[in-house]
Amino acid sequence: MLIAYVRGTSRAPFDALAGLAAGVGVSLDWLATGEGPMRRDRGAAEAAQSQSQGQTHAQPTAVPSPPVPEAATSAGQPLDGALLGLCFEGIKRTYRDVNARIDDRSAGVMAARLYDDVVAATAGEPDPESARRIALRLALQQLRRDLQTAPTAAADAGKHSA
Repeated sequence: MLIAYVRGTSRAPFDALAGLAAGVGVSLDWLATGEGPMRRDRGAAEAAQSQSQGQTHAQPTAVPSPPVPEAATSAGQPLDGALLGLCFEGIKRTYRDVNARIDDRSAGVMAARLYDDVVAATAGEPDPESARRIALRLALQQLRRDLQTAPTAAADAGKHSA
């Protein structure tokens, strides 16, 4: 799935992109075009746009963006988009394989957390790319186990003895 997006042979659905962007605090404009600020800060962006267009009427107060985990915003450590995409794709595939459901926004948030965990666990490794792929596989295997052992709503809805 992700590889098709990267190669340009398929397009990611909007909710998948929105979920990924929201999970790591990245601007959808930047994600789509590569232009403008990478991090979301609607209030500052709207104020700058209003000033550049010469608008003088009052602008509504922007709702602040949700807090972003420190590892996702740390300066000097660029976001590895390919790894983040693999995290998202792995989560969606794992849920599908165990016949469970997850919406794209939740998968995006979970992918951001998984990304942070993988990067933190492999910091300082001599071959970080290889170590990250191994860490990701282990984390997804653990997710699979957790999903397979989680109680289901159907099991709770059965008849109970009186």
